[in-house]
Amino acid sequence: MLSQFEKDTLKKRLEQARSLVHQHGGFPEFDKWRRPRKYRGFSNPSISVLLDRIEAGSDSDLEEKVTRFETIVQEFITTRHDSKNVVQDSVRQKLCNTQWYLYFFYPIPRHEQDAAFGRAVLKIDSNGLVAVRNIEDGISPNYQGSFRIIKNEMLVIDAENEVRGKHLHMKAYINPDYLPSEVLLGGFLSNGRDYLFAGTVLLEKQDPAAHLQAAIFNYHTEPDIFHHTHTHIRNLLKVRSLNYLRIPPAVFLKSNLGDVRKGESPHPNTRFVEPDKPVIFVSAPTYSVQDDTYKNVNLKLEKIIRDIEARYQDKIEVRFFAFRDLQRQTRLEYNKVLNDIRGASLFLLVFLEKASSNALIELGMAYAYAKHIKILARKDALPNNGFLRHGSNHIELKEYDIETNDDIFKNINTEIVRFLDSIHVKED
Repeated sequence: MLSQFEKDTLKKRLEQARSLVHQHGGFPEFDKWRRPRKYRGFSNPSISVLLDRIEAGSDSDLEEKVTRFETIVQEFITTRHDSKNVVQDSVRQKLCNTQWYLYFFYPIPRHEQDAAFGRAVLKIDSNGLVAVRNIEDGISPNYQGSFRIIKNEMLVIDAENEVRGKHLHMKAYINPDYLPSEVLLGGFLSNGRDYLFAGTVLLEKQDPAAHLQAAIFNYHTEPDIFHHTHTHIRNLLKVRSLNYLRIPPAVFLKSNLGDVRKGESPHPNTRFVEPDKPVIFVSAPTYSVQDDTYKNVNLKLEKIIRDIEARYQDKIEVRFFAFRDLQRQTRLEYNKVLNDIRGASLFLLVFLEKASSNALIELGMAYAYAKHIKILARKDALPNNGFLRHGSNHIELKEYDIETNDDIFKNINTEIVRFLDSIHVKED
């Protein structure tokens, strides 16, 4: 019979060996590995039975069984470790001698007028060393570093600019069976601008022999790069609030955490909204209870829009809702309307007299999305126009003290053309 000390020692050894199995894939993986090797009697239920036998303490082969299980577990761990190293070495080799475009939402300095995308160049050489050639803006540093693979599913890059004391940390999920894949999607954390900022990052595989150029670009700054960049990449990274978080270089208390986001209210320059081309959303009350006014306004707006579309062809899109399309005589679903406003570059409201209208809801949505807003209105037609006049630096209100609407209609065309000129879109 075993003494209690001997029983406790054997049970402790058995539990430690079983714990190692759990740490290295668990019993399903252990069983898959041991069965072809004909190591029988060491399933998880069998180990539980062995523990009961040890507690009974009457069998003579208990020490031998525990030692055998420990030996098999060590072989399992060693084999898995070697296999893991083979897989990781294979993944590393696939990533070496590759180069990528590194896309991110470019954090705009406050004095600049246009949101943009950033495109850096990332190269991994034959030794696994990583180099990031950044945008030449006088602010963004270059980096040198290395990469590692975690659990064969995550690429981790750590790079430094030692002269400036800057660090870049990136992570992206990978599939080791499909490397180097077309794109890798992940996130980054950096102190490259003297404060912490984090965001989404996308790596796009390029020809290893190609000459790559880092750049800042949007639809009118480097338009060739913009249109050459895949639409899905631009759509993914187009909203600053979803892709860019800045942590100020300060220490905060609970009482002043509200100051972290102070002064960062929505603004047209805080995001990049155009998936392909500038979108102009025109809104106006329908005046549906006044048929004559309603039809006259609709006809004139329709004509202005069609003329603008003809002049600019496929360079812009014009969308509208608050007046009917005279061709279709239908209204759009309002969720579609709100999506149109969300994707618009310019929100233009034409308000000719006091009216309760969905156009005011659309104006509120445009304001919430921080669109460039132009309002052409007859004097005192809009409620609370003091706020509209002074409440935001991206709302431009023009009021007309006139008897007819002709001047307003003329200015609709003028304001649209002026806006398109400001973003360097020229008519055909």
